[in-house]
Amino acid sequence: MPSVFEYANEWTQEQLKTKYNELRKLFNDRIYRLAKVDKSKKIAEYRSGYKRPKSVSEIEKLPSRKNWTEKARQTDWATRVAELENLVNKRSLSLSGRKQIRQDSINKLQEQGFESIDNNNYDRFVSFMNWCKAMGVLNDYDSNQVAEAFDQWASGGIIDDDSLAYYINQWESDTESVDLFD
Repeated sequence: MPSVFEYANEWTQEQLKTKYNELRKLFNDRIYRLAKVDKSKKIAEYRSGYKRPKSVSEIEKLPSRKNWTEKARQTDWATRVAELENLVNKRSLSLSGRKQIRQDSINKLQEQGFESIDNNNYDRFVSFMNWCKAMGVLNDYDSNQVAEAFDQWASGGIIDDDSLAYYINQWESDTESVDLFD
């Protein structure tokens, strides 16, 4: 993968624009495919924090580019191409990469002793951890304590900490009342 320096010094602006358009199309196709798999009305790019790359014409019309030198334009295109290329190659933008990230996370959790967290309840675990973060539970407990409580709950055992048991019950009632795919 060429660096920004190589793009800026060895490619013409037209080549960079063409490469940028190719990468932009590939990025948008992957985001569309991920959104379909997620079965969500929200586009995956926003859920993952990715911003939609601007088109070449949108970039060219930016007011800040009006007084740029040719060298500055060349460097800007080189930077945009390199950044988009890095983004397109991220594991999280492919279905197989996402599956591998998920499996790696489950394996790491099980290595840490959370045996009850597996493929069947991993999404619920992530939902619970996100809920705890949003509700401020992680301000009072560290993530290992919260994960341990979820692990005990998932295995059908008794949760050692009454406060965390309360939070799990609260989370369950909150998630039952919300359609996650709405």
